[in-house]
Amino acid sequence: MKIDHSKGLFFSATIAVLLLTFFSIFYRFQNRPTLAMAEKDAKSIFSGAVSNNLSEKYLYGGKATSKEFYIKKIKKNLLNGLVLSNSLIYKNHQYKKNQVLDKIAERIYRLEFKNRQVKIESVSLNNFHTVTVDYKVRQIILSKVLDKLSASSEKDLAAAEKQTSISDLNQSQIAFLQYILISIHWDKYFSEYNAASWSKSSFQMIFDPKKQHYLISKKTLQSIQTSEIKNGE
Repeated sequence: MKIDHSKGLFFSATIAVLLLTFFSIFYRFQNRPTLAMAEKDAKSIFSGAVSNNLSEKYLYGGKATSKEFYIKKIKKNLLNGLVLSNSLIYKNHQYKKNQVLDKIAERIYRLEFKNRQVKIESVSLNNFHTVTVDYKVRQIILSKVLDKLSASSEKDLAAAEKQTSISDLNQSQIAFLQYILISIHWDKYFSEYNAASWSKSSFQMIFDPKKQHYLISKKTLQSIQTSEIKNGE
């Protein structure tokens, strides 16, 4: 009996195509991102972003901005429009300008990134690849923070002037002394600051099928980190 090889080959090819299609569909649904996965990654990404400690595995499009960059930027803002003395002896201790600025900048950095009041409200799957994360965040108006710190330090400034090594302070020395007081008594002065209102915002995550988790761009990271942080109203 003559075997029809063409029919056998056609049958084998058909089976191969069907199997390939089946496994492709199976793989696609097996590796399809779930809401539970999105919620887990959203929590990791959001907490990492607002603390400036985001793992590189969640980021694409560039590296996260370093703490050193932010500290330098904060110090620059602290000097905006001010002339400070380079050093001053207060209560028999010599204070250096850079050391005092570093200490205040560190506290502001912690206010912006470590002690930020934030909360994820919802995580929504848009499609197979993108997710929207809605969150709320407490505003930080830096000018109001600094105004409150300065106003609170005024109560101690007159007495502090008498405890310096110079009997008649000039304006740059008085300004520096005020920063010294703020650096020493931050917790006391800041406790009198009334936090601003809550605001709502959102960001998007993109699923990476190769890495099997969600990512955000550097631009999105910066947007989260600066969300509702204002220099002034």
